[in-house]
Amino acid sequence: MAKLPFYEGANLYFVTFTLNNHAHLFKNAVYRDIVIDSLKFCVNQRHLRIFAYVIMSSHLHLIVFDSNYNNKRLKTTIDQFRSFTAHEILKKLKENNPELLLNLIEKSRTDREYRIWTDGFHAIGLDTEQKLKQRFDYIHNNPVKALLVKDPKEWLYSSASYWEDGKIGPLPIHHYLDVDEIG
Repeated sequence: MAKLPFYEGANLYFVTFTLNNHAHLFKNAVYRDIVIDSLKFCVNQRHLRIFAYVIMSSHLHLIVFDSNYNNKRLKTTIDQFRSFTAHEILKKLKENNPELLLNLIEKSRTDREYRIWTDGFHAIGLDTEQKLKQRFDYIHNNPVKALLVKDPKEWLYSSASYWEDGKIGPLPIHHYLDVDEIG
């Protein structure tokens, strides 16, 4: 998937990150925790705000925004997240499971031997309430559609339980109307 640009007029974005060859690495807490810890770092240190999320075995979906609606900084943060997590996942695969690396060999590119993420992160601007609701529901129903749970709030790696019951999950949630003061 090609990257779609961040643009003026949209402050919330639906983004998808998919592991190369749809490798199911996030079934393993070692790799899933790399993503969770990195997202927490981006929230605490890089002004990332997460409105909704789901982490599946081979991909994750997020609705995100920058704390000051700075789309340029948001794009940089997401690029840094992808780069950092790719390096960390690769390092752990080399240490713990080198045979899985065979699934991540990228033969069509000459700049790197392994490709952890598929190209791009498919950012879609959510500039209407209708688009926001559609993507919000899509994210939370992902584990139900995959027949992993019957109710979205049962999936531990999702913001569904936060929005339905106020239960805090592994990632902090921010409402898009609660922006930080510009400074």
